[in-house]
Amino acid sequence: MFNDIMEQFEKISPDALKGSDMECLDTFKWRSNGGAFYAVDNMSTNHLYYVLTVIWNRIVPSKLVPYKPFEFTDFYDNKYLESAIKYMLPELMTRDTTLKQNEDLHFMLDYLKTHQPDGTEIEYIKSV
Repeated sequence: MFNDIMEQFEKISPDALKGSDMECLDTFKWRSNGGAFYAVDNMSTNHLYYVLTVIWNRIVPSKLVPYKPFEFTDFYDNKYLESAIKYMLPELMTRDTTLKQNEDLHFMLDYLKTHQPDGTEIEYIKSV
């Protein structure tokens, strides 16, 4: 499962992640508990951060604290949650975040840097 996340990150072009070509974000929508769909780039920073940390704590072995388990419905399969990380983390890196949010984002990036299956860094992460 985690290897799938890393493969997805490798497929994102660095230009798309740096904001010069955000068209790829139009292909993924986050589904709320109420069933509404939201484009990642239209989500508030706090909502985006909360969703990303809940997903991270669900599927990545290294947890963020505080950690509160959240039960997803069947709609949110691992592939969908991996896609959410793929699109949400780069978007959140473009936002003004609190100190805690920034620390957590860098924790995620540091984790991804050191847990690549082939030991290489993701191009975008090297530039952050």
